Amino acid sequence: MTIRRVLATGDHQCGSFFGLWPDGFKENYKLNKLQEYLWACWLDQCTHMPILDTLVLMGEGIDGNNHKADGDAITENSLALQASAFLLCIKPLLAKVRDGGRVYVMRSSPYHSGPAARADQEIGERLDLLSQNAGWILKRDLIGRACQSWVHMEEDGVNFDLAHHRSAAQVNRSMPLEREGRYNDSVSDLLQGGADDVIIRAHSHVGITVNEGYRWFIGLPPWKFEDDFVMAGAVPNRTVTRFIGSTLIETDGEAKRAGKEPVVGIRKFWYRHPIIPRDSA
Repeated sequence: MTIRRVLATGDHQCGSFFGLWPDGFKENYKLNKLQEYLWACWLDQCTHMPILDTLVLMGEGIDGNNHKADGDAITENSLALQASAFLLCIKPLLAKVRDGGRVYVMRSSPYHSGPAARADQEIGERLDLLSQNAGWILKRDLIGRACQSWVHMEEDGVNFDLAHHRSAAQVNRSMPLEREGRYNDSVSDLLQGGADDVIIRAHSHVGITVNEGYRWFIGLPPWKFEDDFVMAGAVPNRTVTRFIGSTLIETDGEAKRAGKEPVVGIRKFWYRHPIIPRDSA
């Protein structure tokens, strides 16, 4: 048995008061209570993370300019500094990627990354520079961009389908992931190696895993709590993040070739939403 490990992590939204932010990065800035919790959980995850074959950054590493809330929930206005904060956050994870391992940057929504995914592209290009003095490789798309809209990759014959976006459902929360599986089935004849064994999505801030036979459909939780704009939306309080965290997928290509279960482990580096205190007299 040769185990391969793929870590998927997304929706960090560095730059938001409600998102991940590295302690000590910005002079004279003190983390708020939510950021303290996020940072402690992030460090715990990094401490316990095994060596990785592939690291997938699933998009929305930065929060952007928060224009729907008029920038009301922004720790840092500069998108370049938000990107620097994100790169500092993921530094311990990059150190876990083995020599010859891969790093992917997924293209995320224009609301956070700007037109033409400029922030994602900048993060990818900066990672590419870092890779020149590291053992891992930043993977580009077929036309050379440092961030990718959709990736079909394999780890020793185990197939992965990676993309940032998915829809959200208020009641049947597994439905959007199952729909991604049906779409994957519909194009499987066009994919080298056939249908994917693992489908991973981010974006809607709902952590959920669906197992269908030998296949897994994974929706990642975020690394950001819900801000005022989301809470005051058309359907208030329906998308409160129950967990934050990343998901580690462990696979065995030999098992797949023998007709057995290719996914041998789903390790959730998930952390519960803190209890919301009630105000009292």
